[in-house]
Amino acid sequence: MNKGIGFTIASIVVLAMTTSGLFAKDNIDLSRDHLDTIKYVGQEYIKSAFPGKRIHFESSKVNWFSSGKKKAANGKGEVQEGGYNAVYRVAEGPLQIRKLQLAKKNAKWQVVNELSANQIHAAHLQAAPFRNKPPYIFKAIAAQHFEKHFYTQEGGWEKIKEPLFPSCNGGDREGKKGYCEVAYDIYYKGDYKINGSFQHTRCSVKTYLFKQKGDKWVIEKVLPANRKFNRKTNEIIDRKGDIWGC
Repeated sequence: MNKGIGFTIASIVVLAMTTSGLFAKDNIDLSRDHLDTIKYVGQEYIKSAFPGKRIHFESSKVNWFSSGKKKAANGKGEVQEGGYNAVYRVAEGPLQIRKLQLAKKNAKWQVVNELSANQIHAAHLQAAPFRNKPPYIFKAIAAQHFEKHFYTQEGGWEKIKEPLFPSCNGGDREGKKGYCEVAYDIYYKGDYKINGSFQHTRCSVKTYLFKQKGDKWVIEKVLPANRKFNRKTNEIIDRKGDIWGC
């Protein structure tokens, strides 16, 4: 071995972790806006509830949201809040889920709130969008309706992969409808295995049409997966091809 290189396998590993931003000077860098940071903080939060117990984490959903502001609250970058769905087992116990909401406090990511198993993050943002005009005001309405009327009814977290933020548009000119699409995956029947691993999914979508009622936007209609809104013609048409967002 060429000793002039000056690297050992251990030092290369430390260098890689430092470069990724998750570790800094042998300590966790909780200030970095990264999905790995949110996941780490969330998992440590779960572990702290079961001291001395072996925790097995399944593949879990991690996301973050931006208010659109130039700087996050008490932090840096555009990211303002994060969500982590911890799906886990304690020893050989049953599969559980805890839906954690995270935010920057004193420039470090921390768990600040916890949702129930049948709630979705997009319906319970900690901070309002930084501007109150379409399509931002549609997103929360669509997410809240989806959570209440579809997510729980269709099986909740054990049957549905939690949707990302609704994709919204329109409503920016008088006479133009606003709309949101909430795309989500449904786990195949029978594919929820005994070890807790989810396998195959099929994609579905709900399309929300909005209209103005006074100074408010309200849901006018909810379309099934085989129908969609054509924003160019303001018509409801058959959906052809794949569903975007799954």
